[in-house]
Amino acid sequence: MASTNTSHSLSTTSETILAEAAEWLTILNDSHVSEADRDACAAWCAQSPEHAQAWERAQCLLARLHHLPPHIASPLLSNKRPLSRREAIRKLTLMLLIPTGASFFWQSDQFKLLTGDYHTVTGQIQRWSLPDSGQLTLNTQSSADVYYDDTQRLVHLKLGEMYIETHKDSRQPVRPFKVRTKQGTIVALGTKFSVRQQASHTQVEIAEGAVRIIPDNGSSQILYAGEATHFTPFAVSPSHLRSAISLSWLQGMIVADNLPLATVIAELNRYRSGVIRCDDAVANLRVSGAFPIRDTDLALRMLLQTYPLSMRSLTRYWITLYPPNE
Repeated sequence: MASTNTSHSLSTTSETILAEAAEWLTILNDSHVSEADRDACAAWCAQSPEHAQAWERAQCLLARLHHLPPHIASPLLSNKRPLSRREAIRKLTLMLLIPTGASFFWQSDQFKLLTGDYHTVTGQIQRWSLPDSGQLTLNTQSSADVYYDDTQRLVHLKLGEMYIETHKDSRQPVRPFKVRTKQGTIVALGTKFSVRQQASHTQVEIAEGAVRIIPDNGSSQILYAGEATHFTPFAVSPSHLRSAISLSWLQGMIVADNLPLATVIAELNRYRSGVIRCDDAVANLRVSGAFPIRDTDLALRMLLQTYPLSMRSLTRYWITLYPPNE
């Protein structure tokens, strides 16, 4: 194959050819690949310098994937997917369209959203059925990959927050149901639970049943119904009682019970395009009530009508709350 410069402008490699290169990646990384498949790929590469360049980009992508944890990389290259082969090829094509030197984008939240099997945009809450009839609900700005095979049922939470309702596995032997985050693994023990990925830790809350939390470099701990905790790669924090209103987002609400205004605003910002700020003078104002997250303008009006606040807006996308008459 002729050598090409992988920093070559992407404009010279069409998206169609990159999609074909992505498909060849999935074929050649299948356990049942044949010599005929390899010969056909070589013939495809020889069609033009553009094909050769696309394949070299694909090889660079493969090297990147091999440096990722297996639970992240394997689903992209495996045919044992709950989603279609077309979806796997779409995700690989998207990766090929990203310049190999753009490491900042590979690590970005936007990349995690774009490449998730299931994902939500700002303000969206979406529910899906899993291959075993369990249920996955993603909160706003969240992304997850789902990988089921003969030995396990795995959901990888890449970004944001999700709620899982597990279902009894019909397979024998029963495959464990696992959730993977940046900090470790959660094994469901017949349960309904939420998981939120934060920058430095993972939050877990149990509505029913129990889970076993296994930090990457720490001792495991079982969490039971009505309990909540968070964990880092090294340890699980002591559990505490789950707040009765912590899962109110599933009903499309933020429910506050004597919370600081700054905390309520931080939650509203998760569901709104733009930024809501609160002045330091009102940040600690105690707030109680139920505020709709599907209509953040209405939530703001409710705050203004109920509490001593005024609002200034440069645009709809930049709003600040102040004390009244300031």
